[in-house]
Amino acid sequence: QVRVTDAFGNALAGQTVSVLADNGATVAPTVTTQPDGTVEISVTSQTAGVSAVTATINSSSQSQNVTFIADVRTAKIADLVV
Repeated sequence: QVRVTDAFGNALAGQTVSVLADNGATVAPTVTTQPDGTVEISVTSQTAGVSAVTATINSSSQSQNVTFIADVRTAKIADLVV
């Protein structure tokens, strides 16, 4: 979740926030804040590991690491060497 405020801490609705993710993770490139100044960011990945998610508005950016864990329910034999 991202929360956008002005210099005085007031929530800013209707603001466009740019979003990036690395390590093959997928996010919407832009999201718009709700009346309370927040917006949920959905992050998905088909690759296990850590992805940095970065939200940016104007010249302000913040990043957070998200860890994706392999899904054992979809396990399959990838290779067998004899």
